[in-house]
Amino acid sequence: MVVAALGGNAGFAAVAVLGSNLIACALFPALLALLQGPDAPGSPQELLLRVVPVVLTPWLVARLLVRLRPAWAMLLARQMDRSFLLWLVGLTVMSASAAGYLRLAGLHALLPHAATAAGLCVLSFIVGRRMGGNLALEAGQSLGQKNTALATYTALACAGPPAALVPVCYIMCHNLWNAVQLSVRGRPPPRA
Repeated sequence: MVVAALGGNAGFAAVAVLGSNLIACALFPALLALLQGPDAPGSPQELLLRVVPVVLTPWLVARLLVRLRPAWAMLLARQMDRSFLLWLVGLTVMSASAAGYLRLAGLHALLPHAATAAGLCVLSFIVGRRMGGNLALEAGQSLGQKNTALATYTALACAGPPAALVPVCYIMCHNLWNAVQLSVRGRPPPRA
């Protein structure tokens, strides 16, 4: 949606964002197990089994609807603007879980997570733009924007509230980045 508002190729960006999120979904459990070692809340396979249904179930339901009930699929597709409210409710619930931890841990617990998230966000957008060539906007958005509900759910399901602070902070950073892009794009060019 942001890419379309900025005049880019929204179709390419949507496929690229989906692809990068699927890769992140598959790699996160293994990375978490590697980073936490024996303290990990399960093996990479166990962690992956917690995350895969969140990705595969909606995809399978969508594919089945398109194949078995195309009229229903079209009806749902026309309701996409309303799905924003559902996304917002889900994000609020997941963010509240992370905020509950933050309230107990104190503000000092947020700072390293926020700094990590901000650094990763800026790096992701810049690297994506540099790699993108003619599709710099789309590539930057694809690498920088993450599925916020998936990232937060994955952190909560696999690592608990402390780890959820990084995706919650990342969500704030990538939405701030998008807001700045949209704001700059919406301004008239300076007069000479």
